[in-house]
Amino acid sequence: MKIDIRKETEICRTPRVEMLESMFEVPATTKLTISLNGEADFDARPWSIGLIVGPSGSGKTLLLNNLFGEPANLDWNSRSVIDDFDDSLSMEDIARVCQSVGFNTIPSWLRPFSVLSNGEKFRVEIARRLLSSNGIIAIDEFTSVVDRQVARFGSFAVAKYVRASGKRLVAASCHYDIIDWLQPDWILEPGRECKLTWRSLQQRPPINVSISRVKYEAWPLFRDFHYMSQELNRAARCYGLFASTPRVELPLHDDGLRPHPNRSDNNTGDPGTDRVPSSGSENRVRDTNMDFPTDNIRTGTESRIASMCGVLHRPHPKVTDICGFTRMVTIPDFQGLGLAFVLANTVASAYKAMGKRLHSYPNHPAWIRSYQRSKTWLQIKQTGEYSPRRGSTSSVSGFGNKKCAVFMYIGPAMNRAEAERLIYPEGGRNDD
Repeated sequence: MKIDIRKETEICRTPRVEMLESMFEVPATTKLTISLNGEADFDARPWSIGLIVGPSGSGKTLLLNNLFGEPANLDWNSRSVIDDFDDSLSMEDIARVCQSVGFNTIPSWLRPFSVLSNGEKFRVEIARRLLSSNGIIAIDEFTSVVDRQVARFGSFAVAKYVRASGKRLVAASCHYDIIDWLQPDWILEPGRECKLTWRSLQQRPPINVSISRVKYEAWPLFRDFHYMSQELNRAARCYGLFASTPRVELPLHDDGLRPHPNRSDNNTGDPGTDRVPSSGSENRVRDTNMDFPTDNIRTGTESRIASMCGVLHRPHPKVTDICGFTRMVTIPDFQGLGLAFVLANTVASAYKAMGKRLHSYPNHPAWIRSYQRSKTWLQIKQTGEYSPRRGSTSSVSGFGNKKCAVFMYIGPAMNRAEAERLIYPEGGRNDD
């Protein structure tokens, strides 16, 4: 495809315009012209994701609109953002795409678009665009209004959904730091001679994680983001997953115009395996979708608590070794990365080392699908009304008639000494 785009803008010579020309020695002219030229064969290889990237004012929007069509304006007039999606879509379709791009805080689905955070607006707008187009999805100003951590994690979540769904996405952005997370198949850089570069799929930068016991007082950071109740039983043992990524550094330049994308030097291992760590602190933790190297945590990283869960003893008339998760939550900035599932696997492996059976009772469709795909969890009850009679299969009267599935952890056990340090960090034992 030959790129030959020329756009002219008429200048109205007002007194202020003439004063501006005099102040900054701008040559007097009646028109401003931008020209973009080059060759770009987008059919040379199969592709799913393209990125148009360059400084502000370089012509990215012009390229996007001319080559792939101008993105449609989205109206947000409903009292809840889920009602702004097309009426023909099912709630299952909406829930799946929102969860896939990291917009997974159910209470936020019930709010109008105007009151969402910038990060939530970014994710739900992308979710709506992904469902509203059967052709190439064009998005301008991609990640421009969110902080860089949300931008990177959001890019990864979007890329994962696009590739899995078979769709095609072209994004325009002035930020080079998303390249390693979005993993575009090609990059187009605007200029008088536009440059198209094809890329091979590469490993994303590392996310370093550590898991430890946390106090109940950490719950207020998470309670607004849980999809069911905001209450957490005070008897629960609480665990937190802390995530860190390399800080975004000022880019280097090779020609004074185009920054090199930053590269990490410690991203090792192959994603896609299903392994539980042998330690409750710093290890390479993997689930079925992602690889989380946590070794070699370096100075110059940003570390925050990202996910939290509680574990309660579950009374039973016949056995005493059953524990269960309660309130598994991930902060919105980290949603879409699978961190909560890493937390679940790690904590469950520690409890297994201590001779406990750990159950999970998910109600959220996305959570149920994640457990069903995993080799470390066995579904022992299908989704449905769970309200047994007292004494029949449980000594409690059920879980509030929630349509919960039940899964039991069947993966490997953690090293016993490491499990004790995770579950009893202050020493001593007090078995449930």
